[in-house]
Amino acid sequence: MRKKRIIIIVVVGIVLVLLAGLFFLVKYDVMGKLYDVTFGHSHEKEVVEATDEPIIIENKMYKGEITKIEDNKIYFMVDEEGNIADEFMVEDVEDYEVVFDIDTLDLEVDSSDPYPLIDYLSFGKDLLYSAADLVDMIGKSLRVQNILIEDYYTGEEYRSIVFYLEEKI
Repeated sequence: MRKKRIIIIVVVGIVLVLLAGLFFLVKYDVMGKLYDVTFGHSHEKEVVEATDEPIIIENKMYKGEITKIEDNKIYFMVDEEGNIADEFMVEDVEDYEVVFDIDTLDLEVDSSDPYPLIDYLSFGKDLLYSAADLVDMIGKSLRVQNILIEDYYTGEEYRSIVFYLEEKI
């Protein structure tokens, strides 16, 4: 009988300790904190990062053709223009010229910076480093996306200029 009481007391004690432990695990999110420490991850960080999107300052799309390339500048005659945010809807405009001065772009990547903020110049997915890289596109029908972005954290601005060959229908 005495042995039975000891077993009951031990079992009840273990259950109480487990319940107390479970209470603290839930109340103080001990498992979540252990997970954060172990994997360097925080739910709070996710919430903050989700609201820290870059700020789009300019968001234009042009259709037309390159008329000339000179002194690392691209002279582009615009036939149609639109705002990229308007789902690529463009409207016919009176022709005018836009000049992209490639010398004003910072296209060099600093390999020591894990999150470099650089300007981006490309033809489709192919990175370009000078206006001369587009010399074969003079006179061809092109679409250009020209986006100016401000970094949320640093306030630095960077530009993305992407050329695409536009098929005539």
